[in-house]
Amino acid sequence: MSRFPFNQKRRGATLIREFSAHVPSSELVWHRDRADRHVTVRSGAGWQLQIENSLPKTLSLGETYFIPKYTYHRLLKGAGNLIVEIEENKMKITKSQLRQIVREAFGGHSSPPRGVGGISQALIDDYNSWVHKRKHITPASSSVMASYFVEHGMEDDHDAHEIMSSHFGLSHDDVMRDINLQLADQKAAEEILATRMGSYKGTVLPGGKRIGESAMKITKSQLRRIIREELIRESALNWNQSLGGPGLSDLPWAYADGSSDANILAAMTKAAEQGFNASQFLNEDSDFDMSGVDGYDALRALDAGFVEQEQIPYETADESGVIRIGTVKEYGITENIGVIDVMGYQTWIR
Repeated sequence: MSRFPFNQKRRGATLIREFSAHVPSSELVWHRDRADRHVTVRSGAGWQLQIENSLPKTLSLGETYFIPKYTYHRLLKGAGNLIVEIEENKMKITKSQLRQIVREAFGGHSSPPRGVGGISQALIDDYNSWVHKRKHITPASSSVMASYFVEHGMEDDHDAHEIMSSHFGLSHDDVMRDINLQLADQKAAEEILATRMGSYKGTVLPGGKRIGESAMKITKSQLRRIIREELIRESALNWNQSLGGPGLSDLPWAYADGSSDANILAAMTKAAEQGFNASQFLNEDSDFDMSGVDGYDALRALDAGFVEQEQIPYETADESGVIRIGTVKEYGITENIGVIDVMGYQTWIR
């Protein structure tokens, strides 16, 4: 269940929110935002916007309304669903401001007080903006959220972790696991750079920069590339090495059924249009008990060993996501494989 009285999706820099006609009026509470907003009405009749110290104003279709930052406001229900588009004057938040936001959201407590539903919208908006800027597929991913916290120096700020993971339906433990993995990656990369800089001299990094003799600041994605190249060069690890030997054929792959797996079939059709043909799928709901392979470990190993080569956006009537096409190594042999990613839920295809 959503923590907010609306459903939301993003189109470019625009937020599209839909409020149900059946939302309880008690959930349309007074609140304020930390950035100026321009709200355009796309659907709905009889809904009203009330800004502090003002009488309610009926919202008109196609009209745009300005809501200044830090101004209390609320919605009053009308007839039918209300759909609005929100453009925001983005506010860049410093790390110290983020920490202050977290303290305000908890009201001085180490965890959210019982019965309090208000999460700092500024923290959420800053994270959503960061996700969009970095071109991540979804904010509801523990690895993406971990990257945000590591980049902002908030890897030990467990109050912030609790706020964000709870809001996006994630587990704090999963976020911490990915934070620790990324910190380990950074440490390994620093050791690689410190001991093997000569072997990387002249390497062209993403963005066109080259590694030279002197130290240089590089991004997390560049560090990951260096680590991956080093691991491939030194050991050519197979995706399944840590599992003790099962191969792709040992996993409980299934053929997509036309009725129950329509979205998977649609994604496979889209992939085939781009030259990648697949007929079988695998995800966390597959029957791993029959395969004798631990499902969680197998899916984690596949994800860790996957080398992405192409992304294909796709959309059906009830979901949208991206198909990532790439390879994994198995027994030293490169195998083609794909993964359908919808809001962080992955379905592997081959």
